Amino acid sequence: MLTLSILIYYMNKGSNPLSDSSVNFDLSRLRVEGGTLKSPITPKVTKREGGVRGQFLKGPIPWSWITCAMRLPGKALHVAVVLWQEAGFRKSKHVKFRMSKIDSVGFTRWTARRALVNLEEAKLIKIDRKPGQLLQVEILEVDECIYEQE
Repeated sequence: MLTLSILIYYMNKGSNPLSDSSVNFDLSRLRVEGGTLKSPITPKVTKREGGVRGQFLKGPIPWSWITCAMRLPGKALHVAVVLWQEAGFRKSKHVKFRMSKIDSVGFTRWTARRALVNLEEAKLIKIDRKPGQLLQVEILEVDECIYEQE
């Protein structure tokens, strides 16, 4: 701060302090031999807030629930994974089922509807249907699979 005050003082007087012969400034004294400088301050590695970015499947998912969904025909397991993904995002076993999610996975809405019926018949989910609204799906607890293959 003292240097700035002196510089302002000389500027107000009309003289240039750098042109004064009493100022001895040698850049070669500042050079470092042997390469580049490393920063004396190391950056802190901090844990990223917010966790995983993008799509993920959050657990735990009960293995008995998964094995029961595996026994179901068609794309029931695929729809089950989409339901568990949405439940992980919402941190709740009560989710709204969006057909747009199914479109992005790559099979038809009719296939998804059949899979939902299969999951409901196996008592893995409970569906609350209201006209003109998204399906309200509750993922149920399961002790053992009641679905029998035909």
